[in-house]
Formats: sequence, structure tokens, C-alpha cells
Amino acid sequence: MEPNIEPIIYSPLTKFTLGWFNYQSTKCAGFELDYYDCAVRVSKTNAKQICWKQYQDLVECAKGWKQLKRYEEMSKERKKQGRPYLPTPPADVIPPSNPY
Repeated sequence: MEPNIEPIIYSPLTKFTLGWFNYQSTKCAGFELDYYDCAVRVSKTNAKQICWKQYQDLVECAKGWKQLKRYEEMSKERKKQGRPYLPTPPADVIPPSNPY
């Protein structure tokens, strides 16, 4: 028997607010699903220890701290070597930053 997960109060705004507190409408949807699949199997109390890798992947996707750190390190190295930045490509070859 599947649990009933319908909202308590259904209004015209119910469907509008479904994605407010999760990453299902972003590029991180797959990482969130992986984490919750793992967490469901091991219970809430053990999820922090056992599903740590999936959680870190989700946080990295959402916050981008590793990507920012890598960019900062590359900028420091570029400055150290005295290399100029590459010219910006034309706007028609740059993909949109957020396809969603």
C-alpha cells in the first residue's frame, strides 16, 4: 500500500509550490534522487554516515564550492605565470547558463 502524499489543503497554488524546497526542477535533480534513494534504504539516522558521498555530490551541485575553488586556483596560477585571459567568444556560441 502506497502512502497518501496529497497536500492537506489543495489550492491553485499547490502545484506552483511543489518545487520550492527541493532540487527537482534544477540540474541537481539526479543527485537529489540518488541521495534520497540511499537515505530511504538505510533510514534517517544512518543516512548521514552511509550516504555521505551522495549528500556531498548534491551539495556540490547546488552550491558549486569545488568549482569555485578550482576557478580561484586556476586564476592564481594564471596570475603567477603572467598569462592573459582568453578573449570572450561570440555570444552565439555560448550555451545558456541554465537550460531549465
